[in-house]
Amino acid sequence: MNQTETKKISKFLSLVLRHQPETIGIELDAAGWIDVAKLLDAMARHGKPLTREKLEFVVRTNDKQRFTFSEDGCRIRANQGHSVEVELGYEPAEPPEILLHGTPRRFLEMIRQDGLKKMARHDVHLHTDEETASAVGQRRGKPVLLRIRAAEMAKQGYEFFVTPNDIWLTDEVPPEFIEIDAVIAQTKYLRLIDRAGWTFAQRVGNTGIVCIIATMSDDRLILVEQYRPPVGCTVIELPAGLAGDIPGQQDEPLQTAAERELLEETGYVADQWQQLATVASSAGMTDEVVTLFRASGLTRQTAGGGDESEDIQVHTVPVDQLLDWLDKRTAAGVLVDSRVYAALAFID
Repeated sequence: MNQTETKKISKFLSLVLRHQPETIGIELDAAGWIDVAKLLDAMARHGKPLTREKLEFVVRTNDKQRFTFSEDGCRIRANQGHSVEVELGYEPAEPPEILLHGTPRRFLEMIRQDGLKKMARHDVHLHTDEETASAVGQRRGKPVLLRIRAAEMAKQGYEFFVTPNDIWLTDEVPPEFIEIDAVIAQTKYLRLIDRAGWTFAQRVGNTGIVCIIATMSDDRLILVEQYRPPVGCTVIELPAGLAGDIPGQQDEPLQTAAERELLEETGYVADQWQQLATVASSAGMTDEVVTLFRASGLTRQTAGGGDESEDIQVHTVPVDQLLDWLDKRTAAGVLVDSRVYAALAFID
């Protein structure tokens, strides 16, 4: 099936499994379930024929994972978003400190006054990641990202539930728990945010940043050097990169991303990995946080150098000579990323 057909089927399933089951003459049970055979038969009788195989494909590939099969595969239901009366049976859950909600800018004044209401739905829908929240808000206009102090709400007695597709549900969000992010501008890779009068940059299209402190058996530290346009010169850095930025691999674990970046930039693989710390990159300018990894037991497999868009030079520098080496490089007009100096705190 092509993307257009898949999207069309998904929209129709949303209609009959969340809002208007009577459209095809079906009735959902109290928990929103319908027998798969009955659903397919009703769709066929109403001019919407669909095979079991195509239904499974739509459920499996739906970008928001809106639908789920029962454990025995005999029934199907929508995970959330119903306007018909159902009891989904989710247990109360402890929410993270902050959850997100995307909404069109034109609703801001009403939200400032009244908070978030469930309206025709059973619950207010909240998200853990900015991309999903922004995409939801974008459906009806230019989005604004709302930060919900969910943990604070929970401490004051508000209940939260989480669906199998990681959508958080709650009955309402009073205005005092909402922080409003205004999107000033956005490019393919960056977003400029105003949060309560503070303007900062935000990366787009990734789930994290990884940085690798890779040391060889003879106590050499692996560094990379490349030209950085914002500062107009080459910069000495630790190997680093984005996690979850490859289409279809948004759930990439941070260590997997670190392994990929180390090989791509330097040509080395490591048989020992340790996650060290998560640190702020530049807290006054960006919300970016970086996860530091230690890599050892290194073997070189390729020449490295980065992908086709990069021109990376690889250095291996004895740790006991590192500061002198960096002094010579800076005297030659090269800048050094601050994390290179921070790495010394983690090297035995």
